[in-house]
Amino acid sequence: MNHIERLPTELLDAIVAYLESSELLPLLSCSLVLRSYTICVLSRRENGKDILMRWACLNGHLPIIRSLVSHGASASTIDIEWNHWDRRRERWVERRSKILTLCVAAARKQVQAFQLLLQLGARIDCPGVERRELPRLLDRICDPVVDWALLRLFYEHGLHTQVCITHYPQLRRVIHRQASAATRGPVQMLLEKGISPNECHVRHGFNPSTPLATAFRLKDRSTVDILLRHGAHIDGPSLTHSVRRPWPIPIFVAAEDISTYGFELIRICLENGADINYCAWERIRDSWGCYKGPDHYLTPFLIYLDSISTWETRKLKVEPVQAISFLVDQGAWVEQPLNPPFEGQVHGARLNFTPWGFEFLLKKWGPTALRDYDGFRTTIYFLLQKAVENETLGESLARYDYPVDRWGRIERDGEVPSIWQELLTYLLDVQQVDPTTLLYQYILYKGRFMEWQGDISRATIDRLLAAGGNIHARLQPDSPTVLEELCRTYNYQERGRLLPGRALGYRWDEWREEFVQFLVSKGITDGPVSAAHDLLLFDLDGLYEGAVSRLWLLAGILGKKRTVVVGAKS
Repeated sequence: MNHIERLPTELLDAIVAYLESSELLPLLSCSLVLRSYTICVLSRRENGKDILMRWACLNGHLPIIRSLVSHGASASTIDIEWNHWDRRRERWVERRSKILTLCVAAARKQVQAFQLLLQLGARIDCPGVERRELPRLLDRICDPVVDWALLRLFYEHGLHTQVCITHYPQLRRVIHRQASAATRGPVQMLLEKGISPNECHVRHGFNPSTPLATAFRLKDRSTVDILLRHGAHIDGPSLTHSVRRPWPIPIFVAAEDISTYGFELIRICLENGADINYCAWERIRDSWGCYKGPDHYLTPFLIYLDSISTWETRKLKVEPVQAISFLVDQGAWVEQPLNPPFEGQVHGARLNFTPWGFEFLLKKWGPTALRDYDGFRTTIYFLLQKAVENETLGESLARYDYPVDRWGRIERDGEVPSIWQELLTYLLDVQQVDPTTLLYQYILYKGRFMEWQGDISRATIDRLLAAGGNIHARLQPDSPTVLEELCRTYNYQERGRLLPGRALGYRWDEWREEFVQFLVSKGITDGPVSAAHDLLLFDLDGLYEGAVSRLWLLAGILGKKRTVVVGAKS
């Protein structure tokens, strides 16, 4: 290095003349002589001061920053040149843009350089600045270095008044990054500076993120308390779109952590007025892996069931039965209603049935889990006990059948029939369920769902008949038979007045016919059927010909001969 310093200035000038400005920057880290020489050379070059300012901000060299500003350099912005690939021209194109000196200093957490620039009058509302600079700056200052010095300087010098800070949420970033810091001061500071505790950050598919949900996700109790004291909404943001993980709703986050963290978080939610049955439409992927419109909603109860990753209870902090009992005691829905209390419509898709707990677990883990995992079997039996208490057992059983793939093929499993029989044995022998009542409910809801894959449904009806179930029974002296109620349902369905049921599948009309034919083979038409015929064929005037034909086809299966209907649309 000493040899370079001894070179004549003319020779040194000849050497550096062949070097780019960026190639001279390493000389700034050498001796004072070379640094002074390099500064002089760069100052004479076009854009040299900008290159020098960028280096000084990155490396925290305060004398150079002070000198450049005193000689006319901007304390706020730096002009940079960079190469951009132009696809249309298919070549590299040189581009120029402005970046913020504060953003450069914050990149390497140069607190003293950041402070000096502010003292020299640096601003962030300069015209022509690269549009990504503000988000980048606000992200970099949310760092716990030197007790959040960058963030404090930003607000102490009033930079937050130069931009619309709500466009660049900071509170969520600070909460994320303060986990490794010893102080919770910045959250309190931001709230006192007027940052909303309910700021909502939306990225990547309209999935909002809020500070409170972030604090719950990080299990940061002190931050949760601070946010709630400053008015954070315990139910999360007002949703205008369906949601997906990470959940933006605090009680969803708390429900998801019950298995591993216990009841502490969800108790905080409930103590602060959270709705145990809060509903949100789930944004899901189809079988091709693409996001599609929602067809069902979620509640904390379903979120908890979905969070169970193992049935080895020794690995769980809270056993599933204990957790479900807690949620039920707090008023959680085990059977989800079709139409939850929403304010406005947040979807455009046709709704499907939101799964109940029994159906949800069987579809996720499969019926074979009843034989493989004791914890799963205990949980399923507990849910069935609740269904018996709520008189919804028939609908719960009818909701499950073999899954159907996207091509309409039934995915059968040879082990399922025997496992299903064990389940029915538990209900009939242990729970002492009345087979006639269960048969009535099962047939009615299976018909309403218009899903007839066959094996499980046939096995269930056969077992209930063998156990003494009466297919012609009325649950009350003046109530209809199950056939009459089923015929009324089919008439309503053809009019477009769908009773609570699922979106129609590929073969819903064929399944319905097969279902009715099976019921006829079991003697459902052996009793009086005239009332059922009347309900099935009620007020056919005005229906389209296709609907009329389908109803008469069902009537024919039930033994009714077709008559000519006048007035049907074609």
